[in-house]
Amino acid sequence: MAENIVKTAKIPKNKVALFLDISNTITTPSWVPDWKRLAKSTIFDMSFNVQSTTEDYIAYETPIEETSGYQPEIPQEIAMYRGDPIYDYIEDLVYDLQVGDALRVPALLLFPPKMGEDGKLTGEIRAWQIRENRLLLSNFNPVEGKITFNLKLGGTYDRGTVEVANGVPVFSEKA
Repeated sequence: MAENIVKTAKIPKNKVALFLDISNTITTPSWVPDWKRLAKSTIFDMSFNVQSTTEDYIAYETPIEETSGYQPEIPQEIAMYRGDPIYDYIEDLVYDLQVGDALRVPALLLFPPKMGEDGKLTGEIRAWQIRENRLLLSNFNPVEGKITFNLKLGGTYDRGTVEVANGVPVFSEKA
C-alpha cells in the first residue's frame, strides 16, 4: 500500500523577520530604504484586526460575517541596547516626541522560507513591503530595560520575495 508522506518542518521564531526603514527618506522623492531588523524585540504577535460587518441574509438560518479588510498591527517591545540601530532610531523618536510623517516608518515583513526539496526551510522567502505604517510610541521603561511601541500597518501591501545577503534584505515585487 502506497503511503502519502507529508513533509513538515517546524518554523523557528527567527525565520520570521521584521525590518524597519530607518533612513527617514520615505517622504522624499528618492526613497532609499535602510532596512534594519528588529532583532532585540521580545514579542511578535501581529493582530489582523479584521474589518467586518454582520449580515443577516434571508437565505441563511443565522447571520454571517462579511470581511471587508484588515488593519494589522504589531505591538513591539525592544530591549534597550545602545548601538542597536533600531533602539537608537526609536530612542530618537522618543526624545524628540515626534508626530505626523516623522512616525511614518516603512516595514518589511519576511514570512518563513518555503520548504526546499530536501525538506529544510531553505526555499523562497515571501515578504510584504508596507510604506504607510505609523509607529506609535507607548512606553519608555529603563527599569525593565525596554521601549514599547505599536506598529500600525497601513496603505498598500507590496507583495514579493526577498533575498537576504549579509543581513540586508533586497525586496523584489511580485509581477
